[in-house]
Amino acid sequence: MKFSDIMDTLDFGLMGQLEARKNRWGVFVDAIYMKLSDSAEASPAVLGGSPDLHAKARIKQSTLAAALTYRALEGPSPVDLFGGLRYTRLDVDVDVDASVFGGAVGVQVKRDATKDWVDPYIGVRAQHSLNDKWTLVGYGDVGGFGVGADFTWQASLGANYDLSKTTSASFGYRYFSVDYDDDGFLYDMENEGLYLGVSFRF
Repeated sequence: MKFSDIMDTLDFGLMGQLEARKNRWGVFVDAIYMKLSDSAEASPAVLGGSPDLHAKARIKQSTLAAALTYRALEGPSPVDLFGGLRYTRLDVDVDVDASVFGGAVGVQVKRDATKDWVDPYIGVRAQHSLNDKWTLVGYGDVGGFGVGADFTWQASLGANYDLSKTTSASFGYRYFSVDYDDDGFLYDMENEGLYLGVSFRF
């Protein structure tokens, strides 16, 4: 999808992370929430009639990941290892209205469904300080392994800029792919794009 199309369908989105560490061990929480909606209309001529079709779909996607972290390498280019669980929930509802012969015959269909699952995952993060202000950050993980989803993987590359001793701005690119297939339900999704954020340390 083009970026303009994404902005047309995105009603609301939010990402957040929380991390705490003592010595080499730590905990990490990552949350993503997206609410999207789209609609379509069509008026094809069929059997002399002029059916009007109106459809609207709404999707809410929530992802919450929690992991233990271990600092495998200290210094100006630290490396952290991740291992944890990622919970995914989808809420979908669809409305379809169809009318024929100017509304003389019509039908309305409403469907909604909820699906959720949990995936184990492992990952690694590497950081490199360019100077006292700029830090490069790379992250990647893989998961699923047939436990929940068949396979998931994620990668991001960005930079942090220290605004003060406790606050930094961040920007970069993030890609997240999920391949889930269970009992007739197929979810093969790729989420990717630029991100901007702010971090607070305390």
